[in-house]
Amino acid sequence: MKQECFDAILIVSSDLIAYYTGIFNFSPIERDACMFITLQNAYIFTDSRFLGISYPKEFNLIETSARSGAYSAINTIVDAEKIQKIGYEESELTVKEYKLLKKVVRQKAKIADCTSLLSFLRVKKTPKEINKIKKACKITDSAFSFILDKIYLGVTETQLAQEIDNFFKEKGATPAFQSIVAFGKNASIPHHHPSNKKLTLKDTYILLDIGARYDNYCSDLSRTIFFGSVTDEIRNQYGAVKLAQEKALCALKLKKRTAQSVDSRARTYLKQKGYTIPHAVGHGLGIHVHEAPTISPANHTVLEENMIVTIEPGVYIPKGGIRIEDTVQITETGYKLLTHSTKEIIVIRN
Repeated sequence: MKQECFDAILIVSSDLIAYYTGIFNFSPIERDACMFITLQNAYIFTDSRFLGISYPKEFNLIETSARSGAYSAINTIVDAEKIQKIGYEESELTVKEYKLLKKVVRQKAKIADCTSLLSFLRVKKTPKEINKIKKACKITDSAFSFILDKIYLGVTETQLAQEIDNFFKEKGATPAFQSIVAFGKNASIPHHHPSNKKLTLKDTYILLDIGARYDNYCSDLSRTIFFGSVTDEIRNQYGAVKLAQEKALCALKLKKRTAQSVDSRARTYLKQKGYTIPHAVGHGLGIHVHEAPTISPANHTVLEENMIVTIEPGVYIPKGGIRIEDTVQITETGYKLLTHSTKEIIVIRN
């Protein structure tokens, strides 16, 4: 905060509150709580429903009676601690909350976005965090093996997605996001929502994008398998995506490795093959399934040891889509795969 010239930071997202306090009780939708960190003190504002929780001793717990009640308390703190510049989460603060913040500080303090600072602080994972992600990845790999035996002619996307979610729960985890199961043409939609579509003989492509959340930490895995028979054209498509991922992973071994350079390795190769990738080649993950750093053409962030990212090139055509995604731990000289499901072509015939 001193380096970035902030006297205080307002944190409203439940993810960041959980990250700094270890308390995951707050809703990601409702403003059950918010944090206000100054150079002298740490405050957490919440209502009477959450006063019985054991908070870290570093925090001053302040009860607020309404969703906007924290802003009156912030006004008092700004005066008492002579705060002149407040950081806020631009991507999380609503317009209403932004106006409230401006109103309570008036001309006493400036406000400015500090999203990049907050992202930077949590981008490198601790050994404890990495162990939780590894466990989530192990459960996810098991779920992929499990679901292969549940695929048959006539099963629906929704049925398979529910089977995966139930498997996670049986293993002491929850879904990190809505499990994606996409048959045939639906696989051409990168973030397809499972439907009641039944698997038919015409649905060659089956795209699975799944991830477990274990002890509040996420994993992410995508595999494309095939139903019935596979043409040479499809084998070539699959081989191109697989090699594109290998090229991106190899870029993690370079001395000068940036998010942009890793993305470029996969994107350039697939472009040479006549394909385009309509999304980033990867993303960070931790307590949220999408965190910094984004592995994209516009991000020049240097990738450092103990960052956790996904590498997920894909190609999408009208007939279907192929994506191969793994969760990866960046090491000092390269990387470690944290998901280990096979990437050989799987064809289900029944």
